[in-house]
Amino acid sequence: TNPTSTSVTNSSATFSWTAVSGAVSYNLQYRVVGTTNWTTVNTTQTTYTVSSLSASTNYEWQVQTVCAGSTTSGYVGPNTFTTLGPPTANFTANVTSTCTGVVNFTDLSTGSPTSWSWNFGDGSATVISNSINHTFVTPGNYNISAYVNNQNGCRDTTNSTIEVAQPPNAG
Repeated sequence: TNPTSTSVTNSSATFSWTAVSGAVSYNLQYRVVGTTNWTTVNTTQTTYTVSSLSASTNYEWQVQTVCAGSTTSGYVGPNTFTTLGPPTANFTANVTSTCTGVVNFTDLSTGSPTSWSWNFGDGSATVISNSINHTFVTPGNYNISAYVNNQNGCRDTTNSTIEVAQPPNAG
């Protein structure tokens, strides 16, 4: 019946399968992988969306055809999917102390971020990018913040400090 899991978010997923000729309805079961109790629903459609799922969790589901006279097929599945978790902001800088003021920031965030923004703590405009080079003009210690968002509107932030030293005088 070609079962598929689509539109998976941090708290919901949509299941679909191919219609079976003569089907009156379908029994759909889902649960957290490794647990024993199934949640069972009956539907006449070949698509069903479940909600109130837990983020970052492995689930499995299966579907059964119900025919006239309440005869049933065996379950097809289980099919597995994992709900999304919140993003985790993380980045690295090629230096933590510099005399030139030039720092290359590389995004290491996880959790499928879809947007990024940076605040470099120096009054410069916020940059919308996943990795960036930035030049600090004035010596000092700068608190860097990286923000990540995912498709579900979940957001995370991480911070670090960069020291920009006064270049030594030649002579």
